[in-house]
Amino acid sequence: MIESLHNLEKAAKHFTQEDINFGLISYLHSGKPDTQIILKVSDGVSDTPNMILRVAAFELKVLLINNTGLNLAHKTWSFITPTNLSCNSNAANQNIEIKFQITDLARYGSVQRLRSNNKWQAVNQFTNRQLEKGKIRYEHTSKQPQVDEFKFKIYAGEQEFPIIYTFRITFVSLSVEVVNNAELLIDQIQESFISEGFLRSITKPSQTSPENIIYTIISTPHYGSIFLSSGDLLHHNRLRVSSNFTQEDIAKGRIKYKLHHKTYSQFHDTFEFIVSSKGQSSKIQIFNIRYKPPPFDAMVRMKDIDVEEGGKHRITEKYLKIERKGIDRLIYNITLPPHNGHLTLSKGMSSNAPGISIQQFTSEEVYSGLVSYQHDGTETTEDSFYFVAYSSNPDVDFQYVGLMNVNIILKNDNPPLRILEKVLNVVTNGERIITSKDLTYIDPDVNTPPYKIIYSRRKISNGDFYHINDRSQPIYSFTQDDINKKTILFHHDGPIYSKAHITVSDGKLSTSGVLEIVASDPFVEVFNNSGIVIPRNGYSTITNHNLSVETNLNAWGNSVMYQIIRGPQYGYIKVQGKSGVKHFTEFDLENNDLEYFHNGDMESTDEFRFKVSIGEIATDGIFEIKIYPESYWEPLLVVANITAEVEENSEYVLEQSVFNIMHPSISPKDIVYHVKTKPKYGKLQIDSKQRPASDDEYDLITHMEYDEFGVAVEDFSSFNHEVSLINWNERVRIKLREG
Repeated sequence: MIESLHNLEKAAKHFTQEDINFGLISYLHSGKPDTQIILKVSDGVSDTPNMILRVAAFELKVLLINNTGLNLAHKTWSFITPTNLSCNSNAANQNIEIKFQITDLARYGSVQRLRSNNKWQAVNQFTNRQLEKGKIRYEHTSKQPQVDEFKFKIYAGEQEFPIIYTFRITFVSLSVEVVNNAELLIDQIQESFISEGFLRSITKPSQTSPENIIYTIISTPHYGSIFLSSGDLLHHNRLRVSSNFTQEDIAKGRIKYKLHHKTYSQFHDTFEFIVSSKGQSSKIQIFNIRYKPPPFDAMVRMKDIDVEEGGKHRITEKYLKIERKGIDRLIYNITLPPHNGHLTLSKGMSSNAPGISIQQFTSEEVYSGLVSYQHDGTETTEDSFYFVAYSSNPDVDFQYVGLMNVNIILKNDNPPLRILEKVLNVVTNGERIITSKDLTYIDPDVNTPPYKIIYSRRKISNGDFYHINDRSQPIYSFTQDDINKKTILFHHDGPIYSKAHITVSDGKLSTSGVLEIVASDPFVEVFNNSGIVIPRNGYSTITNHNLSVETNLNAWGNSVMYQIIRGPQYGYIKVQGKSGVKHFTEFDLENNDLEYFHNGDMESTDEFRFKVSIGEIATDGIFEIKIYPESYWEPLLVVANITAEVEENSEYVLEQSVFNIMHPSISPKDIVYHVKTKPKYGKLQIDSKQRPASDDEYDLITHMEYDEFGVAVEDFSSFNHEVSLINWNERVRIKLREG
């Protein structure tokens, strides 16, 4: 029968075109599948002849077209939308409501509906219209499962469809992502708020409320401070290392950067932070601040210093001077010290007067010639340090940020250095061209060209050196440049083993060395076959650092041919960007043209078998590929790295609250600290209670304010003890309190 929404109790005998236009008229089928309705249309004046509206009923079919499930983190929730769950029917124009009836509830959470009171309530059924309006969600509530699920049936009107479907929820790791980290520009003012346009973080795959996204300060700015304001913005708390604030604080304008003093120089300042939420953390991030100063009426002189390698140079007013009316005395505080030297304060005017290392000095000490830069003797051509200058009078609001550059004049004070020890293999009674892979010396003094590194040699018992273009006379002198250009060869004649005693000179200093020479039948053998480690579904370039050969033949580059006998099972090889290639050369390895791509399989290892040949001489081998999960590649996190206060002439235990680096998927026992730069005024030892310190074990001196040492953290993962990852190069600073 025909129904009108105005009165669903009775069959409609009359209705208007307007009712049809507004969707108020419907047909309710019952009885025979085919029928007809006789209609007459009137405009109030005249009627049309009878018209027949044919009705054909068909069996309703509903198909599930989307059932993607959800990916979300533990203790979070996510909307279930038509993108995740939806149906289609063969009555698309009839606006049929689809009902999803849950037959088996989720075990570790619940399906919920948003009620009219704006509260979420657990339900065991919902409709397609509620999905479309964003009123249905799944919320995880208990335990730490990998998956959850609920089962459901579909109803359309009164019709039930018997198939039971499963909606699966997969739990994934929550990740914290910094989506905004823009440089803050401060133009001639003292302070500026940090808004979400400059700093904003979110969590994925599910969103976390802003008050639960927490920022932790790892290092503070040099020339200003970060402040957290109270809710009423009347009270301001200076944030220090390990202080926290939230994304909500940023959104509500509670975070600001404020200069220590009014500043009359441009500068670039930074602070480091990590963002965390629900046990997950980001990598260390750097927030940048750039300052544009107001007009400045003063005299500023900052002139480059020229220092001999390993030498010392006074910093006088000729090189550093800042003068402004109303300021009698300036304090210079070093904010970024030199990399290849240090500043000292002398006790007397003599150039040889002893000095102590300093982090701060005054304008008076500069004018008196007591401040010096001391180079550490490394082979570097330049150095620099940053400082901030401020008045010694606390009532004067002034600071100036400056950079002093140091030019290092190098000296030729190091003899040539051999960078690899290797035997020269030669075919018995044959010739072998000497390459830089066989014999290379460099001069540690920077900018010494290869043609100035000169070899001299004595007589050899099993052969002689010749120039490639003149085999009539042996040569006793040649250069590294000759070797690099492959113009020197050795001709074997005599015993199978001998030593060539050589002297290598840079024109001023010289050193002695030995080149061992071994003659044998022609051979080629795999010399280096380290394999590679890659993330699942990732790729890696295979180079000559992973795979190389040793031979006594004159062959290199395209003359060394590799044939893939059996390819990898869980990936594929590309050569020069082309897949399906079965051959590659040493040249491809040296030029990074060989790549392995993993196909995402869950296997942890793969391999390919190869044969390498030079002419008729050949050998074979297996190249191994190790595939590790994503968690292995997450970076190390610096949890704590703060100043430790130590009593003079005493020892201090480095606890985790002071210095702690961790990895979410690697045991602490597999994270190894390597000391790269030792402390200057003390020594480190392991387990001091079992190994008491003696006078010669500690180099302690008095009246020192700071000490520091640098470490590199090396992760030997439990998955692999062959490949090491150098992830951090951090510094720990130790503050000594006299007495």
